Parts: sequence; structure tokens; C-alpha cells
Amino acid sequence: MSDGTTYNFAATWTAWSDRLVFGVDGPATGVPHNYVDRCLTFVANGHQKFRFAHMSGTLNGAAIQSYTDFNFGASIFSNDFQYIEAEHGGDACD
Repeated sequence: MSDGTTYNFAATWTAWSDRLVFGVDGPATGVPHNYVDRCLTFVANGHQKFRFAHMSGTLNGAAIQSYTDFNFGASIFSNDFQYIEAEHGGDACD
């Protein structure tokens, strides 16, 4: 932890959903895929793969488990995000 303390943690994640795959239309980018105005071009590429899962294990010997009241409680993710920003327009954008 940030204060130097340590914990003994052991857990397993078990997927319960099919694998969900998104190209540039995934839910995590939170911005438009392509934005252009006279001063800026912005491209956001988010390639996301994930499965909803359950987690169970121990923390310092005490049993723990993931939340079960929402899907993302113990999800398994493999994501790649690329953001490209290009300013243009010269003095007109100052």
C-alpha cells in the first residue's frame, strides 16, 4: 500500500459471460471517436475485450468475494487505448 503496509491476498476470477469485444465504439473511452474543428483534430481509438466475472479469495486469511449486484464487480479486461491530438490553424486559433 502507499503507506508501506502489506497484505496477503490470494484470489481467483471466474468468467461467467461471453467475451465482449469492441472496436472504436466501446463504452470506456467516454469521448467521440473523431472530432475535428478549425483548430484541432482528435481521434480516440479504444479496443476493448472483457468478460464479466466473479472473484473469491482471501485477504489476510479472511474470506472475500466480489460484489454481485452489478456486472463490473469483478470483470476481466484486456484493453488498448490510443488518443491522437493534432493542433492546426496557426494564428487563427490563438
